[in-house]
Amino acid sequence: MSETEQIIARVLAGDQDAFEGIVTAHQRSVWATAAYYLHNRSQIAEIVDATFVKAYFALEQFKPGRSFDAWITGIARNEIRMTLRRLAAERAATKHYAERLAAEAALDEFERDRLDEMRASLEGCLANLTEEQRALIEARYAAEKPVAQIAAELRRSADAVKQNLHRIRGQLRDCLDRKALKHGA
Repeated sequence: MSETEQIIARVLAGDQDAFEGIVTAHQRSVWATAAYYLHNRSQIAEIVDATFVKAYFALEQFKPGRSFDAWITGIARNEIRMTLRRLAAERAATKHYAERLAAEAALDEFERDRLDEMRASLEGCLANLTEEQRALIEARYAAEKPVAQIAAELRRSADAVKQNLHRIRGQLRDCLDRKALKHGA
């Protein structure tokens, strides 16, 4: 019976502290296995720790007469495989998220540019209105006054104010359509 097998027998008999001898004897080979696949020191340390924890709880599955080093590095390779899969999935998710953010930023920039163009066109169209028409639009939409209040201030009926607003909106829509066609939008 090898020294490692004697330590395993002690651990299985209830001497948990004896497991430290296994860690001491095999830590270097487990570390080397993890370091071959991973280059981040903290990830390697996590693999080594997880390997020995799994080995501890699976000690009764070890078959005496076989290489303990091969058995424990097999556990380490499984841990490494799971870690590499997790890291690949995290990288893919991060890449997808970054691409999505970049696309949204580009869209936001496009939308801002488009909004700026529309605002400039609207300002140009408002400038073509008469002073009375602009005052009516500003009262209703900039000052957010109710139609009834505007009608009372202008001493007109609410229906007349609504009709005027409808006509002015039509003029603005036509003007914006012409500007859009002119700019190729």
